[in-house]
Amino acid sequence: MAESAGLWMRIDGKDNPSKPLSFDNMANRPIKGTTELKKYNIVLDIPSNSNLINFGLILSGTGEVWVNGLKYEVVDKDVPTTYLLNNAPKADATVNLDFEK
Repeated sequence: MAESAGLWMRIDGKDNPSKPLSFDNMANRPIKGTTELKKYNIVLDIPSNSNLINFGLILSGTGEVWVNGLKYEVVDKDVPTTYLLNNAPKADATVNLDFEK
């Protein structure tokens, strides 16, 4: 039986890819048990020195997880972030959200 599940997202920088700029793996709000489809969010600022956006799904234990409708969205600055890193930087500018560069 699955112990828990969750989404994860990490923002890596250009200068030090081994030290994430932003990170959230839903460890403080895991999905447990059998649930109906529900919307879950990860909200991270994307600093201008970002290089990669990594994301995925975590399943602890056995079971299955279904994902539907993953998407990136720009949100207003008043939407709180879900950072799990201490002293995470705030974005100074949001750039390249269409991933064309």
